Amino acid sequence: MPFPNEHSLRLRDPGDFAPDSFRRTKGSGKGRVQGVTIPSTISVIWGKLKGAAEASDPPIGQALRFPKDAWTEAKAKDWIRSHKLKGTFEAAANPKSKSSAEVVEYRKVHKSDLVFTDPKCRVEIFEEGQDAEGNPLRRFRMLVNNGRPMRSVFMGQIIVDLASLQIPENHKLPALFAHQDESLDSIVGFTDKVETSPVLAAEGVFSNVTESADKVKRLADEGYPFECSMYVPGGRFEEVQAGTEVEVNGETFEGPISVIRGAELREVTWCVLGRDRNTSGIAAGQEEEIEIAVVRHTEDKSMDLETLKAEHADIVEALKAEFAAEQSEPDHAQAIEEALKTERERVDAILADGAELGVLADAVKLVKDGASFSDAQVKLRDARLAAQRNDSSPSVGGGSEGDTAPVSFEDKCKGEWDANPSLHAEFTDYKFFESYKRLEKQGRLPKRVSA
Repeated sequence: MPFPNEHSLRLRDPGDFAPDSFRRTKGSGKGRVQGVTIPSTISVIWGKLKGAAEASDPPIGQALRFPKDAWTEAKAKDWIRSHKLKGTFEAAANPKSKSSAEVVEYRKVHKSDLVFTDPKCRVEIFEEGQDAEGNPLRRFRMLVNNGRPMRSVFMGQIIVDLASLQIPENHKLPALFAHQDESLDSIVGFTDKVETSPVLAAEGVFSNVTESADKVKRLADEGYPFECSMYVPGGRFEEVQAGTEVEVNGETFEGPISVIRGAELREVTWCVLGRDRNTSGIAAGQEEEIEIAVVRHTEDKSMDLETLKAEHADIVEALKAEFAAEQSEPDHAQAIEEALKTERERVDAILADGAELGVLADAVKLVKDGASFSDAQVKLRDARLAAQRNDSSPSVGGGSEGDTAPVSFEDKCKGEWDANPSLHAEFTDYKFFESYKRLEKQGRLPKRVSA
């Protein structure tokens, strides 16, 4: 069932996960989903698989969510395709129209699978103008495709979306013989005019130098009924399932049917027979593989809440757990602020205790080592006793038993500054911090409260 404010890419069925393991983050952070780093504008639903929900088990991505205010449906689909993510895409709910789910896959096909012949295509030759030697200039006209469904041996019923077909701005395309693109001798000519509405039609000129062009013209003069074909790589395949309708070339067709959208018209071909044995053999023999995006349209199975509860209780429970996890997720900014406050209180307490006992150097080391205040208290008192024992023996400079060297204000400030990196960001420069502490000591400022 589509979400009201988000497009969704389901990576795995929520029923595969432990219900209480879901959590939601903005982006994937340092993690990855199917090897891809997810930006913060996309939310990631994480979870732990059933049977792998221990604290030590890593979570995996269950779904991606694209907010409608930042991602249009087309933009989300393009991003998914460009990063080759696999899953079930579902657009956000639209009260005005229903949309079918789409499964994004990537498939490698042979070049011959992208060669199509319309059984109703026609080729004719006519004369228009003169060449440089004053001879009649011979041109050709092809009805390449009439925008109707065709039959493919490997893909069943298929149709090419002519409106999205990509053609050069100057309309110049190779006109070959039998799709043989490895030899100059296979060139018949080139097109200089291509139309895509209401049918795909092309006009062009013959070559005056190739053997193929000469043979085609002479055979055509004898009345041979040539057929034509086209090669359309790129774009994407949309596999429309039974019970689902799709609009192509101004008409509505019912599945099962495959639709080619956004393909490139690479060349047109003169054929003895459309997709005859010779044409298919040559193309397949090249063994060139091309990767295509496949989008599978399925029947829209939208349902109301009561039907969802009755037929998919496991999904309802998983969504409840996910929502609860979102509600209980702590405010990260607040958590960071509280952690900084706790850390500063620890540092201030240890340094103050060390200064009072006259063992500030030991206090600085304990701060850097991450000691807790309770552990630091014990170690600082031990350090104080050790210093007293060392001072009990006669010294060159004299002094009474139990004397300790006073800690200067500057040393105390420097120790606190060195032990607490967060002060660097707050005061920028040590001199500012020392001036602040001096004013605070003089009572000219209220005592600083740890943030």
